[in-house]
Amino acid sequence: MKKFLLSLVAASAATIGINAEATTPDAQTVYFQDDFEWLLPWATAGDNKGKAAGNTIGTDDSDAYCPQLTTSTANDATTFEALTAKGYEFLAVCKEGKAPREAGKQIYLQSCYLKFGLTDYFSGITLPAISEFGDNTPENVAISFDWCTMRQGASKNLAYDKTELVVVVKNGDDEKQFLVDPLTIENGAAYKWYPTEIKLTGATLNKDTRISIRNIDSQWPGSGTLRWLIDNIKVYAAGEGSGVAEIETDENASTEYYNMQGIRVSNPENGLYIVKQGNKVSKRYIK
Repeated sequence: MKKFLLSLVAASAATIGINAEATTPDAQTVYFQDDFEWLLPWATAGDNKGKAAGNTIGTDDSDAYCPQLTTSTANDATTFEALTAKGYEFLAVCKEGKAPREAGKQIYLQSCYLKFGLTDYFSGITLPAISEFGDNTPENVAISFDWCTMRQGASKNLAYDKTELVVVVKNGDDEKQFLVDPLTIENGAAYKWYPTEIKLTGATLNKDTRISIRNIDSQWPGSGTLRWLIDNIKVYAAGEGSGVAEIETDENASTEYYNMQGIRVSNPENGLYIVKQGNKVSKRYIK
């Protein structure tokens, strides 16, 4: 997974509900962000019998263990309960004639990201309400995330599922959809994350808005195997020069830390900081 890592410091907590601007001209105002690293205790617990959740992307293994969200238990809660406690909601439908499943039993945990769906069952995720939007729609809002579909077995030529996604912005009964560019992955290619950015142009965005990611309408429900994995979800107002290109940091450049008010901090600890290294800016949770 692409993660910002801080040497000798654990950067683990999810960043949810941030409303702060970095201190460079091409900064972003981030309203919501989750890299799911906070799910590590549940991924480590796995089946609670010593078998931890696997990492399909990192190990290039379609058979990596992925417990249902209702299976792993840590901190006196299942993964499903921990996610819903943070305000997430989960969507679940199935092919006609199939017995419906609970959402938490057709969505799975990896280390540390989420997997959706199985044959003839289709799933989605609704982000927590973003109170930082306030009552008025901010300008230039986009959502970005990393995703990939699942590779099928040798009997199906190691082809990737033809999953297509849509971002759905709902305000009561009003719904606006934004199609995600479909992935074209060569049969048998190694797993990797595919970053995407969707500009939510024309959508109403306020504290009551709910944003979901799921299969497109023709696959909701559909039939067959249309699985997908997701990580690093972010909702933000894009500044000039923003995008989803791979971020590379000059490791030789000095590192500067700023608090959420833009004040430089010499010895950061226990909190969220804006980190500037060379010409790159990121946000990291330090504890």
